[in-house]
Amino acid sequence: MHRLTLRPAGVLIMGSESHGPRPEVLACLTQRLYIPGAGGAESLNVAISAAILLDNFHREL
Repeated sequence: MHRLTLRPAGVLIMGSESHGPRPEVLACLTQRLYIPGAGGAESLNVAISAAILLDNFHREL
């Protein structure tokens, strides 16, 4: 995620950590993003993950 130039366009699909999006949804994706882990956290809840990603999409504006 931090190596990409993100633009606020398109659709952000969030999936559960254990199952992710359904295969038919994955087949429609053009890019997958991952939040790098740091600080000992084993996982992030989906609302926090969405907030982190959306902040990065709008950071350069």
